[in-house]
Amino acid sequence: MPEIIGQLGGAMKKALGSIQKGDGVAAYSVDTSAVFENNRLKSIEDSERFAIGLRVFEKGKVGNSFVNSFGDIDILVRNAYESASFGDPVEIDLPPMADYPKPHVFHPEVAEYPVEDAVKIGEDAVRRLKELDKRAQIFVEVSKSRSFMSLSNTSGFDGSHEETEFSFGASMSLVEDDGGLLDVGYGDSNYSLDLDWDTVFGNIEWRYKNALNKVSIDTGEYSLLLAPDISDLLIEPVLIAANGKNLYKGISVLSDKENQAIAGENFSLTDDPLYADSTAITPFDGDGIVSGAMPVIERGVFRNFALDLTTAWRLGRQTNGRARRGISGLPSPGFTNLVFSTGNSTLDEMISSVKRGIFLVMTLGGGQSNLTAGDISVNIGLGYLIEDGKIKGRVKNAMIAGNVYDWLKSISAMENRLHKLGSVFAPHILIDKVSVAG
Repeated sequence: MPEIIGQLGGAMKKALGSIQKGDGVAAYSVDTSAVFENNRLKSIEDSERFAIGLRVFEKGKVGNSFVNSFGDIDILVRNAYESASFGDPVEIDLPPMADYPKPHVFHPEVAEYPVEDAVKIGEDAVRRLKELDKRAQIFVEVSKSRSFMSLSNTSGFDGSHEETEFSFGASMSLVEDDGGLLDVGYGDSNYSLDLDWDTVFGNIEWRYKNALNKVSIDTGEYSLLLAPDISDLLIEPVLIAANGKNLYKGISVLSDKENQAIAGENFSLTDDPLYADSTAITPFDGDGIVSGAMPVIERGVFRNFALDLTTAWRLGRQTNGRARRGISGLPSPGFTNLVFSTGNSTLDEMISSVKRGIFLVMTLGGGQSNLTAGDISVNIGLGYLIEDGKIKGRVKNAMIAGNVYDWLKSISAMENRLHKLGSVFAPHILIDKVSVAG
């Protein structure tokens, strides 16, 4: 990798030396996965990718281009300028060089991890889960990756970030006697080889065993216990509304809600690009801005829209370092690691407190949701009926509907710990009352 990193640096220097104002991003990654399907090893998959993206500012307009060949830098520059002739008006100042955090997220033992060991982990996982139910088909993926990215601009900023990631995911699938499909799974990832194996297998086993008994439910109002896996159901409409781009477009339902309560006082949500346990740490944003944790919702009060340099300029505001950027596109506002607040209850205590409710783990399909307005209507993919504080079985053929802003004001309990789901860190959350159609 050092050789190609040097080549990327040389290509970036050439590109920036050919423009008056702009910035560029370069990325390189190597991935290896051992994939198991239907109880056996299907494939060993290797991939290697690199690319360079360039943003230019010319005559008050912005353009961009990207290539994945070191020999095409002249084409990269030419295409970016041609794009700018049709680009949107933008007048922003690019940031100068600044100190940025350098988290310890590169682990050589991951980069050098033998694929044979990954295969053995997969075989052991298949064996362990088959012991739970020999009828089930087991799917496993064990992956390692090493990635590098850099961002440089014509104002002097020059930053880079290298990381490794080791990940494991497994699921159990069973075609039931009535033709239905039971599918449960879980996974974990880390910069190092240290995964929470007990939680991964414990969740799969608990969910599978409790899903074998199917129950029907009546239409009505139920308490809703949200698993961390499904926390995006609660916050995705908020994140859409809190995106500065939607504020600029005039389609955010939070446009007049800054510093006003939109949730109960027991709920907070923070965007933290440097959250220690995440595998999505971001030492600087897609504009080269160094930023820290930012409250989105603080004790129920909406605090901040996500803003990049361009959107902030259009709104007459200051960026808060929330530019998200790929290689092929322009920066756009977004979020990094989303960290929920916690409460005082254990999961067992939350289940025990429910008279009649649904423990929701997974939804099925997109339903008829209007996320811009916060309206949710989704089918239950994996959910359990709770009666008198006990799990009674898996719910089939039911739908949940409501508005997330109403739900956020009706949270009665939150778990006392966080669970890592990619770049989201959420507890189990209990909502007083939602509409369920059986």
